[in-house]
Amino acid sequence: MRIGQTARSQRGFPVRPTPDPGPGTPETEPTVSGPRSTAPVGTTRATGTAKALLRETGRWSRDTPVAPEQLVSAALGLGGPVAYGVVSAHMTAGMLAAIGALAVSGATTSGGGSANSHATTANNGIRLVYAAATAVAAGLAGAFLGGRGWVTAAAVVVIAAVSSVLGGFSRPAAENSTRFITFLVITTGLGPVGDVLGVAWAFALGTAWALLATLLVTSLTTLSVTFTAHLPSKRRLPTPTATTAATITATATETTAVTASPSPTPRPPFGALLRRWRASLRTMRGWRYPLRLTLCLGIAEAITVLWQQPKAYWIALTVVIVLRREPDGALVMIVQRALGTAAGALLGSALLLGAPPSWLLAPIVAALAALRPLLKARNHAWYATVMTPLVVLLLDSGHDMSPSTIAYRMADTVAGCVIALGAGRLFHPRSHPLPGGEQHAPAPGRRTVPARAGRT
Repeated sequence: MRIGQTARSQRGFPVRPTPDPGPGTPETEPTVSGPRSTAPVGTTRATGTAKALLRETGRWSRDTPVAPEQLVSAALGLGGPVAYGVVSAHMTAGMLAAIGALAVSGATTSGGGSANSHATTANNGIRLVYAAATAVAAGLAGAFLGGRGWVTAAAVVVIAAVSSVLGGFSRPAAENSTRFITFLVITTGLGPVGDVLGVAWAFALGTAWALLATLLVTSLTTLSVTFTAHLPSKRRLPTPTATTAATITATATETTAVTASPSPTPRPPFGALLRRWRASLRTMRGWRYPLRLTLCLGIAEAITVLWQQPKAYWIALTVVIVLRREPDGALVMIVQRALGTAAGALLGSALLLGAPPSWLLAPIVAALAALRPLLKARNHAWYATVMTPLVVLLLDSGHDMSPSTIAYRMADTVAGCVIALGAGRLFHPRSHPLPGGEQHAPAPGRRTVPARAGRT
């Protein structure tokens, strides 16, 4: 019964009962004037979803600060080994060392000069050591397994599956397991290697150089900040007036509130992490990423063996780059990485097709490496656009490059993206927390849209 009918019945007027619309029949809504869309509902929704996805894919985020010393240390870490290879005429050793440095470059976050800078520096040092050990282990395993056909394919899939399961233990374990799988696939792309220990040694030297470069740049930055802080105030800034002093104070307060680093979250004890990890393995949540990765890598490695062309390993590498253990905004991240990987593969191949002189490789690699920490915090598409040509230059410099090679690489990239976008979505949930109970930060450029009232 309508509200008006209730009022009429209270005054004694007869009320004609309103027929029940019945299940599945919507009630009458106010008529909306204006032209109606003649497009099907499914087409309209798909178009809106595609537009929203493209908008989120191109969004530029400034949520995560990036310190200048991160860019400088990344440039030195990768540019140094390449420059050594050019000067000493040992390009292969220099490129292998740069691949090892690539695993360490950008593995830290800046302390920002906060009150917790000592704790942050210690945490960064631990992360760098773990990243270096992971890179050397991946180089040793990849060099030993490379060029063995189905044995290589099966071993890569099995090792990646085990590593992804172990990565569910904690956030650092997840980062290092992904790093290990990535550089395992990269190293198997080298093919049969005569000196396996030599490859691992080159990786170790590259990681050591990257650690040294990061330590050097961080120490110089800390000394500069300390020296500036102890300068007399008259030598640092002119004495401001009362008005400008108030303005500077307000601005400094706002800036400190925005840029101050929060207190480091205490890590859960080992026993708690172990119990949480074992509990996750009793549910589907602990197996989703390993199942997705195993399925996609299995398809990619099978195509690599069956498709006899020199760059077929790029299919598996594209899968590893695109497919991530991401709980929130995963589809946006996958699309960003897919577009960036395709663009980066084309860019890197085009650079090699132009046959740049060897002395120009070091500054090119250094420039691309310097952009990695910045773009990783801003947009995943641009990050993949820089990361991919770096791998192309380090793996294929000194090899003959032809238009057919570029076509093969682009076909491999497309195949890897299709596998990651298709088969990789089979076991993917809408959202879930990262292992260890830590919440994953939203993807760079992704906004969290609150749900409307009355909708789910």
